[in-house]
Amino acid sequence: MSRKPKSLNRLALALACAAPLPVMAGDGIYLGLEGGANFLSKQHLKIYGDTGLGALDNGTEIAKLKFDTGWVGGATLGYAFANGLRPELEYSYRDNGLKNAVIGVGGSAGSTVKADGNEKAEAGSLNLWWDLFKSGSVHPYLGGGLGYGKIKLDDPQYNGSQLTSRHDYAMVYQGGAGLAFDLSPHWTASLDYRYVRSERLSFDLSANDGSNVRTRYEAQSAMVTLRYAFASPPPPPPPPAPEPAAVVEAPPPPPPPPPACKPPQAGERIDLSGCGTGDVIVLHGVNFEFDKYSLTANAKSLLDGVVTALQSRTDIKVEIDGHTDNVGTDAYNQKLSERRAKAVHDYLVQHGIEAARLSSKGFGESQPVADNATEEGREKNRRVELKVTESNGNGQGAAAPAATEAAPAEAAPAAAPAEAAPAAEAAPAAEPAPAAAPAEPAAAPAGEAAALPDTTVAPASGEAASGGPAWDSLPQMPEPAR
Repeated sequence: MSRKPKSLNRLALALACAAPLPVMAGDGIYLGLEGGANFLSKQHLKIYGDTGLGALDNGTEIAKLKFDTGWVGGATLGYAFANGLRPELEYSYRDNGLKNAVIGVGGSAGSTVKADGNEKAEAGSLNLWWDLFKSGSVHPYLGGGLGYGKIKLDDPQYNGSQLTSRHDYAMVYQGGAGLAFDLSPHWTASLDYRYVRSERLSFDLSANDGSNVRTRYEAQSAMVTLRYAFASPPPPPPPPAPEPAAVVEAPPPPPPPPPACKPPQAGERIDLSGCGTGDVIVLHGVNFEFDKYSLTANAKSLLDGVVTALQSRTDIKVEIDGHTDNVGTDAYNQKLSERRAKAVHDYLVQHGIEAARLSSKGFGESQPVADNATEEGREKNRRVELKVTESNGNGQGAAAPAATEAAPAEAAPAAAPAEAAPAAEAAPAAEPAPAAAPAEPAAAPAGEAAALPDTTVAPASGEAASGGPAWDSLPQMPEPAR
């Protein structure tokens, strides 16, 4: 038996190296050429009819023919569908040489004799192949076909005896598989295997026309096929348009926190923005006549700013708290703090603040915020406070009109005689002027608070027993209680 040509091995290696190429052949019509080795199986010759050799039953085997490895070639015309199916018309031609013959009757062991000649098979077939994994550049396939062929024993001889050349026609069928390699958009190569078999053949190999021998053609083929597709594969679909980035709306910024309830700086207007229930604002600069509850001109000016601030915060109610230092009796200081708180209350009502939003209370000397042992401490204890008792809003009222407040003028008494603390509690119902009243600043009448300058006279050593604590400047701007 001859060996396969080395060229087939080289081509197979080249196809294997080309496998990773990321190409695919096109669908549609294609032409192909195929060729390779053909391995023809031994043929059993059975005799039928009148042989003239005695009584032999029909179908008696009289010989076996063996063949050398031959060759196969062919051409194809087909159509490749996108789904992998590939119908195809094929013409093939096979040729194998006779090697020897075993002569024996009825399958008994016979003598092997040299044989010569060729057996040739040509056929036309309609095949249907199915390409698997078509999306790749390397894909297997399988399928089969049915056709009609002519098989011929050409110039047969055995032991030097010449036999008559004979041929016959029969249906042939085949099955096969292979591995295809897409080399380019048009070219595809494949390694193929075929199994071919025919219906029964009849040959009259002797001069006796009354008999014939019958056999079948059966072969296996290993081939290489090269196909050309006329159509190019469709271009790859364009990449999908990028999806628009989802617009994620930023959450709205949180509302700004309400402003803190804090006292304004010197020269700024009083502002109640941010003040809520429980906040306490000391009214620095709200002063009174000495030993009285009459408001000074400077105090009224500051309270006008408080009016504006309260008008911008209609959602709050406030309590006006009066406090004194510890100079004088507890009862006297309590009464004086109540009257001074009421004086502030009445002034605010007279200037447009609803009385229902206001209340007043005096605490006397019961709630000091500093040490009464020093003048500085007593000055801090003499104060008027606004305490927010109710707030129905968010701590932000309408903007009050701009109003610059001047810092309270420092008290500059013309004469400040010391007042002795009373030996006994003196709390007149209607605060009469003391028997020896100290000199009033600028000789102003005792009852005309509006005509007084922006100063408050404070005794050098505290408040007279009969007059109670003198109130110095109270907070000009709101200051929350701590």
